Amino acid sequence: MRNKLALLLAACSAACLYGPRMGEADSVDSYSRAGWAAPATEFPPRAAPEQARAGRAGGPINLGAELGHVDILPVVPRLPTQVINRSTFHVQQNRFAMSAPGNSTNFDVSLDGAGCLRGSIGAALAEFCPASLARGDKPGSARWRSTSSVSTFAVQLSPDQNTLLVEAGRAHGVFALGQGGAIDQLRRHPEMLGLAFVAGLMPAAKGHGNGPDIDFGFEVVERLVASAAGGPSHG
Repeated sequence: MRNKLALLLAACSAACLYGPRMGEADSVDSYSRAGWAAPATEFPPRAAPEQARAGRAGGPINLGAELGHVDILPVVPRLPTQVINRSTFHVQQNRFAMSAPGNSTNFDVSLDGAGCLRGSIGAALAEFCPASLARGDKPGSARWRSTSSVSTFAVQLSPDQNTLLVEAGRAHGVFALGQGGAIDQLRRHPEMLGLAFVAGLMPAAKGHGNGPDIDFGFEVVERLVASAAGGPSHG
């Protein structure tokens, strides 16, 4: 029973950390009401931050240039009264980390020299690497697989690169991509956004679909910040 509870807490990830902080009762249902999507996978125990960020050769990962922040919003919220209606992520050339309503302790992954995503997701250590396409994968898609579990997901950009489809089992995330340098980096590395969807860190969206597959729609926009002169600017 204790092992099952540990797995449940690991799978719950950051979704379970924010129910009480958002003023909700401490129960699984309260997290759903608050607006968190459910994680689509389980992760192994988390290592120390320096170990999570270490490259395969043991050296640090080059995080690259600062590119700003993006907001992810549900096209249609799951509930009209849900508390969380956006997730904000910090984007660097080789890093994708949550900044609100949580912070990088909830989700912080980087691309290493081997092309794998490594980092921490809540109380878990994650490593996902490119994998062979699975049966039924659409042409032009790319698949990523955990190195420590059976978790896997696929990403596919539309021909105009304005829509990203993330397939994680029967749950599909459909992301309308806006404009800006941070979002362009997600076009180059859609697996970073895909893993955040798999981890359940999107605001809860109303699903729709036919048969067993369910699509959840989101918009990705570059966050506007105040410039030194007081006006809005991208960053």
